[in-house]
Amino acid sequence: MDIVGLPPPLRTHVFRHLAGAELVRGGVCEVHPDVALLQLVCREFLDQLNEEVEDLFFDESVPGAVDKGRHQIFKQPWAPTYPRLRRFHGSFDTLDAFEVLIAFPPPPHILSELSLSFDLPRKPLVQLLTRATVKKLDARLREPSAATAAAAAGAAGAAGAGGASDVSSQQQISRAVVSGPGVGRPGYAVSVWGQPEGAEHPGSTVVPPGAMRAMRDGSPPPAAAGAQRASVAGPGTVSPSSSSPMANRSSSVSDAASAPAPGPAPGPSSAPAPEPVAAPAPAPSKGSSSNGSKKGGKKKGGKEADEEVEFPVCQLELEDLRLADSLADETLGWLLRSTSVLQSIHLQTAQGLRSPELALKSESLTTISLYSVNFLTDMQLKQIMKACPNVTSLEISKCRSINFSFLESNPKLVRLALLNTRQLTDQTLTEFFKHKPCPALKQLDLSGCKSLLNPVISSRSVEDLRLLHCPQLQDTAVSAAFNHCPNLRSVNLLQSSVEVARFASTHLHTLVLATCQKLRDEAVTDLFRLCPNLLALDLGHCCQLQEPVMSHPKLEKIYLTFCVNIHEIAVERLFTSCPNLKHVELAVCMFDMSRFVGLKADCEVVTNFDFSWKGS
Repeated sequence: MDIVGLPPPLRTHVFRHLAGAELVRGGVCEVHPDVALLQLVCREFLDQLNEEVEDLFFDESVPGAVDKGRHQIFKQPWAPTYPRLRRFHGSFDTLDAFEVLIAFPPPPHILSELSLSFDLPRKPLVQLLTRATVKKLDARLREPSAATAAAAAGAAGAAGAGGASDVSSQQQISRAVVSGPGVGRPGYAVSVWGQPEGAEHPGSTVVPPGAMRAMRDGSPPPAAAGAQRASVAGPGTVSPSSSSPMANRSSSVSDAASAPAPGPAPGPSSAPAPEPVAAPAPAPSKGSSSNGSKKGGKKKGGKEADEEVEFPVCQLELEDLRLADSLADETLGWLLRSTSVLQSIHLQTAQGLRSPELALKSESLTTISLYSVNFLTDMQLKQIMKACPNVTSLEISKCRSINFSFLESNPKLVRLALLNTRQLTDQTLTEFFKHKPCPALKQLDLSGCKSLLNPVISSRSVEDLRLLHCPQLQDTAVSAAFNHCPNLRSVNLLQSSVEVARFASTHLHTLVLATCQKLRDEAVTDLFRLCPNLLALDLGHCCQLQEPVMSHPKLEKIYLTFCVNIHEIAVERLFTSCPNLKHVELAVCMFDMSRFVGLKADCEVVTNFDFSWKGS
C-alpha cells in the first residue's frame, strides 16, 4: 500500500497519528472520521515499513514520561521483524538496557554503532564485542583498578534499597527510530515511544519495573503491562507529541515493533525463558562461578568480578573506538590485537593506563586523538607514533605532561592538531617546521595555545590553518604564516589579537577574523586587495572597524554582525563594489540596516536574528 496515494484527509490523519501533533502546528488540520480504516492503514503501512527498513536507531536519553517498554525492541527476533536491516545505532544511558542488548544481540550481519554514557564494566564490554558485530564504540569504562571503597559502599546500599534504581531509570522515555526506503520513498522514519504509565494497549508486551533485576537473578520476569505508541514521519518532520488525538489507538507501532514473532505466545510455559542478562560470555572466565561472581558468590569491594574476565582470542570488526575514564593496558591491548581494521581511536583521561606505548600498536590506525591524558610523556608518544606507522591525523589536547619534543618528520601526516596547551612554545614550533618537515600536512590546528607569541609557521603543503583563541599571537607571526604558507585556502583567527597583520594569499577563499577586537581598517582594506580569490569573510564583533574599503569582484559572503562602529557609507560601498555578493549579515549595526534589504535581488541580507523555534 502506497501511503502517498491516499486521499489527502486520510493521508493527513495517518501521518498525524504516526508523527504526532507537529503537523497541526504546520497548518494541516484535515479531519477524517473513519477510525477503523485508519487503524488498518497504519498497521499495514508499518508492516510494510518494517520490511523495508535498513537502519535502526535506539536512543535512551530522551527525557519524558514513564516508559515501561523501552527494552522490548531488543527482544523481538531481529531477522523476521526487519529482514533488510543492515545497521543498528544505539545510545544507552543505563546498564540495564545495555544488558538486555547483550542477552539479545543483533545478528552478525547487522553492523552496530554504540554510544554508552554510563560506567561500563569490563565483563559486559567483552560479552557484547564477542556476540555482535560492532563497528563503532563510544564508551566510558570502569576498569577494576578504578573502583573505590566509597563507590563500592554506594553500590551495595543501592542494591539493598530494592527497586530504587529501577524506579529512577523509568523516569526517562526512550526512542527507536527506523529509517529506510519505506514505501518506495526514501527517508521515511519510524519512532517508537513509550506510553505513560497506565495506558493500555492490547497485544503489546513490555518490561515492568523490576524485570531487569529479576532477569539478572535468574527468576522469571514479572508480567508485562503498558503500551507503546508509534510515530512515522516523512522527510523533514519532527519528533512526535503525546498530544495527538490518536495516540492510544491499537494501530500503534507496538503491533509491528513489539509483537512477538509468529508462533506460540511468549510465556513461562509456552516459550523458552530468555537468556539471563548476566550470562557468561562465550569464553567464560576460569575459576568463576555460574553467576559471574568470585568463588563463593561474593563480590569483593563491589567489583563485579572484572578481575576474572579473560580476553578471548577473536576477530573484531571495530573501526572507530572512543574510550574515556579508566582504561587498563590489557583491555586496550586486547582491543587492538583483536581487530585488524581499526582506523580511529580517541582516548580521554585513560587513568588506568601505565604503558600505553606497549598497548597502542596498530598498522591499520589512521587517526589518534588524545584528550587530557596527563600521564603521557613525549618518549611514550614517540614510541606510539613508530608503532602506528600509517597515522595521518594526530590530535593532542590538554595533555599537560607533554612538551611536544616528540614531533618528528612524518611523510604521511595530513592533519596535526595541538590544542589547548601552554607547553607548546615558539621555539618548539619553529624548529619543527624548519628541521622536521611533513610534506603531506594539509591541516594545522593550534587553537588554544596561549603561549604562542611569534612562531615561524612555514609549510608549502598546509591549506587549512587554525589559530583560534591565541590571545598573544603577534601580527608579525600571522604575516609570516601567510608569507611562508603560499597554498593557504582557509584561515581561522577567531578571537586573536591581530591589528594590522598582512593577509596575502592568492589561493585563500575563506578567512575568519571574528571577535578580533583590535583589527583595524587598513588591515581589512589590504586583505581585499591581496586575496584575489576570497569568497567568504567573517568580521563579526570587530568593534574597531569604521570605514574599511571593501571592494572585491568574487566575494560571496560577508559577516559584519555586531560591528557597532562601522559606518553606513562603508556598507554602501560594499554593495556597489562587490557584484557577486550572495549573503550579508548586518545585525546589530548602529544605523538603519533595513534599507539594504532587497537592494540586490540575488543577495540575502540579514538584519536581525530570529530566535523563535521553528519545527522542520
